[in-house]
Amino acid sequence: MFAVSLYVCFLDNANKLMQDRFCYSQPSAGKAIMIVYIVAACCSAPLGLIVDKVGHKRYFTISCMVIFTIAHLIILVFPQCEGGETPTSFSGASWGLFLLGVGYCFYANCLVPSIPLVVRKKVTGTAFGIMQMIESIALAFFPLIAAVLVEKAKSEELGYRHASLFYFVIGLLGIVLSLGLLFVSNKTKRKLDATSK
Repeated sequence: MFAVSLYVCFLDNANKLMQDRFCYSQPSAGKAIMIVYIVAACCSAPLGLIVDKVGHKRYFTISCMVIFTIAHLIILVFPQCEGGETPTSFSGASWGLFLLGVGYCFYANCLVPSIPLVVRKKVTGTAFGIMQMIESIALAFFPLIAAVLVEKAKSEELGYRHASLFYFVIGLLGIVLSLGLLFVSNKTKRKLDATSK
């Protein structure tokens, strides 16, 4: 739930954030956001091969949450632009976007494939349905919360910083919850840590 919301919900309004906080023009903000998708497109298959060979999906899942959180921390702490500055397409805040793409690769290659490994075969569809239901709740409400944070702030720039802080805190919560994977039963550990045959 937290992983996908740190990706999808944030990107829903990333173009405006890049314009207001980092002085991108609308076209250059769109180009900067492409970084996320290009990284995900280029890195997903190689990372999938690595995960299949190495196994240890529990640790990759924890890494996913850490990467997402660092990405949002970079966007949160990167300095506000001053009125006349126009950044290049790849500025410091773009590193946060780069890491969002990497985090999404971990999500797609570790979190989603772990579901069939930890539930009985006859309830796999139900497990995916429950996962999708929880994710949809986050996808519905997190953008609303971020919008209220932007709207209620003294300025849009400050509001976007508050929204970034919100996503960072969600990332921290996701890290704490993903650390629970270190304490699952030995049977589940064996399944999640196994390599592909």
